[in-house]
Amino acid sequence: MKQKAEVSLRWLLGSWLLLVLWVLNVVLLAAVIADVFLPVPSNASQTTGKLREAALPLFGSGFFGLFVFTLQTTRGRLERRYDLRRNASGLLMAAVQTLLELQRELKHFPKGRPQLPIPEQGPVKLGNFDRAYELEQEWRRLYREGERDLILDEGPEGTTFKVWRTLRDSFWDWNNALADRADAAKLLTLESALNANAKAFGEQLRTALRSLG
Repeated sequence: MKQKAEVSLRWLLGSWLLLVLWVLNVVLLAAVIADVFLPVPSNASQTTGKLREAALPLFGSGFFGLFVFTLQTTRGRLERRYDLRRNASGLLMAAVQTLLELQRELKHFPKGRPQLPIPEQGPVKLGNFDRAYELEQEWRRLYREGERDLILDEGPEGTTFKVWRTLRDSFWDWNNALADRADAAKLLTLESALNANAKAFGEQLRTALRSLG
């Protein structure tokens, strides 16, 4: 939660900085237009007239410099967003594949895989969850890194992030039902929802990538 809050704050500060830059551009442009098209009042002093004459090149050069800087900043942010989104997409798609593999592992071996047989200990026993544990750890690593980049890209309220969280929640719903020994019909319904959410997330990722060109 702390990491998510820090990443969200970084995204928010970056967005506000860009907004402030564009607002300053509008203010300077308005000053240039006013200086060009609004005449100096006839009752204004000579000093005021000279100040108006000096203001135009000052405002003009200021607007030009800030506008170029803002364009470069905006372009750099868009490039970073594309890199972040592409990286997040790769990580989270790998997380989805690992998640589905974990779901299949738990479905087929709800009581664990058979333990390695040791002759003197009698019959083979269940309870080997090494593979499930390995898959869960890999899934958590992938989605934590992917979530970080996704939040930096579109913020914590972005559509892609919400669709991803829906997928995550649907897995835990199924996993909890399995642990509670729910009936087969309920497990099948939750499994169908999980697969549908995985498909929806894949489609959302493709849409998000296309939106950046």
